[in-house]
Parts: sequence; C-alpha cells; structure tokens
Amino acid sequence: MGAGSPGHDHAARALARNAALGAASGALEALAALLPDSSDKITDHGVVEVPVAELAADDVVLVRSGARVPADGVVVSGASAMDESMITGESRPLTGDEGDRVVAGTVATDNSIRVRVTAVGEETALAGIQRLVGEAQKSHARAQALADRAAAFLSYFAAGTGLITFTAWTVLGNTGEADPGHLAHASA
Repeated sequence: MGAGSPGHDHAARALARNAALGAASGALEALAALLPDSSDKITDHGVVEVPVAELAADDVVLVRSGARVPADGVVVSGASAMDESMITGESRPLTGDEGDRVVAGTVATDNSIRVRVTAVGEETALAGIQRLVGEAQKSHARAQALADRAAAFLSYFAAGTGLITFTAWTVLGNTGEADPGHLAHASA
C-alpha cells in the first residue's frame, strides 16, 4: 500500500486516534494522582490522619507546606502560595489567604493553611474536570468511528467506480479510436 492509499490513511488515523486516547487517558490518570491518599483532619483532640474518602463537608483540614489540598474548600486560617498549575494551567503560584477558595489537588507551596471542606469526592472541581475529560474522550471516539466509516465508504465507492470504468473501457474498446472530427465539433 502506498502513501495516500485508503489502508494507509486508515492506519494513520487509527494511530492518531490511539495517541489522542492515550494522551487523554494519561491526563485522567494524572488528574486522579493529584489527590493525596490521606489528610490531616483537625478535631477537638488535635490533628488526626484520615483517608481522604472519610472527609465530609465542614471538616477542617491542615494542609502543610508542600502538601496537596485533599478537597475543595475555603481557607480559614493562614496564607500560602498555591500551585494550581495542574488544575488551571497557571504557571505562577497564587496567594491563598483566609476566605479564599482552594481546589482539591492544588499544592500549598510555602506555608501551612487550615481549610474548611466544602466539597468532597464526586462534587469537587477536580472530579468535574475528570468527568469532562472522560466525556470528551467518549465523544471523540464516537465521532472518529463515524468518520472512519464514512472514509471506508468513500474508499470502496472510489475503488468500485474505478473498477466499473476499467471494465467499460475494456468492453467498449480503446477510446483513442473516437472520431476526431466529432471531438473537434463538440468543443467548438
């Protein structure tokens, strides 16, 4: 199969689709890796390490310098430069002061802060981003499958038309034997 043939074009599209799906899958895995496994929950008895899955709205958590925010929330104490690059794409850290909203997966880069949890699990901004990426992945796959079917149909149609034309030329004879006078008269 030469370059530009239907089989080559289909293979190239399949490779591009697989690369895009792999990148999207990698993005989903990277987003999932942003959440810590555990969190330092502040209770009446001090700080207790708990699994992130056990956090609930209105819990207060301690986010130490260099640690990731375990859930969406509001800073209730302290201030820190927040690295939101994996969520927003912003390359510079933004200041998270008391009263500011913080998003699960962001990093408190220079100071510890206390955060009152406002959303956990599937209700976090990070989970919403994961859903959107997953939906885009599925939508792209459906659209690509439709485009592949249309391309296959056009390829078969072109091949069939070529075969019919070849057969007609073979059965009807050499088209070079046409009356030159007729062709000159038709073009005038």
